[in-house]
Amino acid sequence: MRKTLALILTTVLLVVFLVPSAKTLAIEDIYVYMSTSQETVNLGDILEIKIMAERMPHVVSFKNLDVSYDKVQLSYMSAVTSTDLPETFTVSAANDSNVGVVAVNGKDESVEDYINEHKTSTEDGEEFDEDYEDISFNSSDAVELCTLKFRVVSAAYEKVNFVLSAETTFSNSLGESIGSYTADYFTIPITTDVSKDSSLDMIKINGKPIPGFKRDSLEYAYTVDKNTSVIDFECEPGNSFATFEVTGTDLTFGDNTFYIDVTAQDGVTTTRYKIVINRPSQVTEGAAGFLDNKGQMFTFVNIPDDAIIPEGFRKSSININGFDVQCYVTDGMTQVLIYVLDSEGESGFRVYYPDLNKVINYSSTNTIIKKSSLYTVKDIPPDVKVPKGFTEIQFICDSKQYPGYVNAAGVVICYLETEKGVRGFYRYDFDTQSFTKYEVKEDTDALYKGLFNFCLGVAIFEAIAIIVIVYVVRRFRKERVNPRPRRV
Repeated sequence: MRKTLALILTTVLLVVFLVPSAKTLAIEDIYVYMSTSQETVNLGDILEIKIMAERMPHVVSFKNLDVSYDKVQLSYMSAVTSTDLPETFTVSAANDSNVGVVAVNGKDESVEDYINEHKTSTEDGEEFDEDYEDISFNSSDAVELCTLKFRVVSAAYEKVNFVLSAETTFSNSLGESIGSYTADYFTIPITTDVSKDSSLDMIKINGKPIPGFKRDSLEYAYTVDKNTSVIDFECEPGNSFATFEVTGTDLTFGDNTFYIDVTAQDGVTTTRYKIVINRPSQVTEGAAGFLDNKGQMFTFVNIPDDAIIPEGFRKSSININGFDVQCYVTDGMTQVLIYVLDSEGESGFRVYYPDLNKVINYSSTNTIIKKSSLYTVKDIPPDVKVPKGFTEIQFICDSKQYPGYVNAAGVVICYLETEKGVRGFYRYDFDTQSFTKYEVKEDTDALYKGLFNFCLGVAIFEAIAIIVIVYVVRRFRKERVNPRPRRV
């Protein structure tokens, strides 16, 4: 009986110590697997596959991680390094579209260089110096290595397949190899429904991705160099059948707001992304100024948020006295609006003439801006009279009210000063929404009419006089030629 018990006990001990268990393998090796949040995909969708490791025990590099994909149904796009890894950890992916395999490798070159600097060779092998600290990446939790992106092609059907190989080898900070294992594969069904995806998978500004971009985050702030005046947006829709439209490309100093409107394949679902791009100016409040053609000093100051910009004007920039400053321009005019502080401490918009280095005041209530012309409403001087037949009114010009005068024929005039300093009455044409010089004709017309009537009267008088004279002369001559017989 005792011999039997001893034999059984010996057999149990041999099984425990000699037969490797699955648990021991799982602890020594690293389990690598795939993950995705997409249960189904539509034609044109971007499919994201995450490559995961169950843990990273002081891993410095890994190689030979192969993902096989259905090359008939999918088109490989890119690989994105995970934020779970240190910034010094570089992950690269080589795609072989002929066989449908993406080979993924990773290495922390910074840590490798550090290890080599602190490693010395001895008779017993390689050792680390006393200053060495193990700074390699270590995690006992699951770590995302990278995300592979694929596009579902328009000819795809039924399903797509992925297989992850088990040939990956990890290396730790001691130079030791760590095996890996996986038997991971999965299938994702493809639907033929019209896509409602109106998201963007990527936005690039002048070739550079927006930092921290996420397809479900709709507002971003971005800063460019002060010399950047044109923006080029490059967008990648989440579904290739979605379309997008960008509002504008020109960039001025300060904050510039752009919108990217995305419309899904269904033509109904839409998403709007808002990007505020700041172009810094080298001019700040009180930093620079200039003298105009009259010797008056003006200093550039920041434009307040509540400033009223005239209708039809848009942001731009102009170089004045060697400084690039923000201004406002409108079509058809060389003059621009600048916001400055004058020598008397008054700040506000001024009209600036680049060719003449001239500055004139601007008033939101009295300044009328037309293409190629600028007028200022002025009070009528005492020595100037309003033309006869005109009465005071308030007329509308560019959605604003201005004082003027109207006559019985509906002619509207206004007393204005031009940009050249010429004052007078100007007629407003409501059809063309323009001003033309108004000539006062009433007094000259009366003079001409009186002169005409006088000349007409003289002419009539002269005609009657001539008739009388002719009649008298003829009568006189008749009597002399044919005298009347005298009675005896």
